[in-house]
Amino acid sequence: MLFRTQSAAVYGIDANLVDVEVDLTPIRSENDTPPPVIIVGLPDLAVRESRERIQAQLAPVGVQIQQFGFIGKPRFTAAIEQAITQKTQAITEAERARNQLAVTQAEMAKSVAEAEGEAKSQVARAQGEATSLIARARGEAEANRLRQASITPQLLEWKRLENQRALVDRWNGSVPQTILGEKTNLLMPFPADQK
Repeated sequence: MLFRTQSAAVYGIDANLVDVEVDLTPIRSENDTPPPVIIVGLPDLAVRESRERIQAQLAPVGVQIQQFGFIGKPRFTAAIEQAITQKTQAITEAERARNQLAVTQAEMAKSVAEAEGEAKSQVARAQGEATSLIARARGEAEANRLRQASITPQLLEWKRLENQRALVDRWNGSVPQTILGEKTNLLMPFPADQK
């Protein structure tokens, strides 16, 4: 005897509606061997479990399952199809948002790394310039110390004489026309030679 009904099959955490056809024939004697169970469609754990459950419930009343299977692709109601579509879209949107977040985080990490690198570069450059200035100042200080150590009274006298010699060499032989008095800002002209 052929029976047809609707049932549900679990796929992941979702329940899908399926059409189930069962051909039931009572066992007439103990010598009757039931034909093998044939599963048509997508045999998975849910199909095997449903066959075993039905067999367990029918065996006490003397009914043996001859054929068991799903015929064709499961057909869903519009509400279930819409729910499946919405769930798929939600998963896709969530994955897209995760990917976008990962890209944004990677770009942010790259920007932070570039900024840190630039800051470290500027610090290193400033430290190098400061070290260079310190070395230059130390060199000038050492040069000044050596100059100071090399200045003696004889050297100063010799430089003074060199300066006087330079002044004498530059003199053109004319007498100054004005002299500076002992009071500040007092200039007194010499009488000009009258010829």
